[in-house]
Amino acid sequence: RHPTKRYERRSLENIRHLVISHSAIPGTVHPAAIARFHVERVQWPGIGYHFYIDSQGRIYKTNELSVAPFHVGPWDRVSIGICVGGNFEDQIPTSPQIKSTAWLAAWLLHELGLPLDAIVGKNELVLADSPGHQWLSGQNWKRILTERVSALSLAWEQND
Repeated sequence: RHPTKRYERRSLENIRHLVISHSAIPGTVHPAAIARFHVERVQWPGIGYHFYIDSQGRIYKTNELSVAPFHVGPWDRVSIGICVGGNFEDQIPTSPQIKSTAWLAAWLLHELGLPLDAIVGKNELVLADSPGHQWLSGQNWKRILTERVSALSLAWEQND
């Protein structure tokens, strides 16, 4: 965390999107290294995401949901930032990453009362390469992810 700068806080009722990004660096890089880069080089208050998922599928909570970190410009205050570690221009996330991202997204949708179409890639909201060319075309990992989220969400609804 930056020694003096802090991200704004917001009400959870304002959240409308789960924004998926990729780190564009290997998924083996620990989120602490990304946080150091964001703080020391970019001069942000802290890491710019709420969650980071490494190549093994481990989920790191990097900010409270009530915090509005910098991850998608004008949409920061109304979105949850989920960064999947790796570069998905030519490939898609690992199977453990897809499973963990789907579980996390399904849980967040359930907790926040959001519909499935709240899941968007950063490149669907702002001009960006993230979460890679394979998000909406090629291997279309958005489709893979949302199918898994939908199945998980259905199972949770049946158990409510």
